Amino acid sequence: DRDTVARYAEVGLPEPVFAALGVQMQANLVRLALLVRHGGVWADATTLCARPLDGFIDELVAPSGFFAFTNASRERLLSNWFLAARPQHPIVAGLRARLIAYFSAHPPRSRYPRWQRLLHKAAREVFKIHPAATRLWLRRPVIALTGRYPYFLFHYSFADLLARDRPFRDLWNRTPRRLNRPGKVLSRLALRPAADAEAAAALADAASGGLFKLSWKNPAVAAIPAGTLLAGALGPYRAGSAPEG
Repeated sequence: DRDTVARYAEVGLPEPVFAALGVQMQANLVRLALLVRHGGVWADATTLCARPLDGFIDELVAPSGFFAFTNASRERLLSNWFLAARPQHPIVAGLRARLIAYFSAHPPRSRYPRWQRLLHKAAREVFKIHPAATRLWLRRPVIALTGRYPYFLFHYSFADLLARDRPFRDLWNRTPRRLNRPGKVLSRLALRPAADAEAAAALADAASGGLFKLSWKNPAVAAIPAGTLLAGALGPYRAGSAPEG
């Protein structure tokens, strides 16, 4: 948690700056720090393994030493809820260095004037049209005008490094492409009845991808209603034992 993170990860920022960040950005810096130092896998708490990692992670990491799911969003090139990397990997190290540099030069403030909040909102709508446009968030005039850092700064920093850093781009081009959409099938079908054969078949097909990404944002889903596909998928884990295989 926030009180113990310094024991396990060197986030690279003074404590007051790190503490002023939103919890999502704090998690971004923690995941990058841990992966740079130790390598391995970062998975959000809302990630569910549909297959043992040992059965597929090596083939995903082997080509470049790094793996992340690609994102179908027009403004984000990758998803960061599941990352795998070897220690000191250049993609992870590059992203970490970029975020540290950003917040070292532009530490977050507690309050922003209303005109700046409105400009930030307008910029978000304009820049999300394409990953190339999101790189404008990293430019000093835009930072000065909009003030607050964008929620998806991790992803925008990735897009900027991809465009500017050829070794970074070469490593990403060697990374296997796996779209994040199959991982969202369980979340989308979560409240469907377990007896829904068509939904169950779609879920079984998506499970071949190995991972599902759930969400805590929907209270109805978070309640895990009995008799739903979600309850069935989580049943073995809630009973205290993972499914075999």
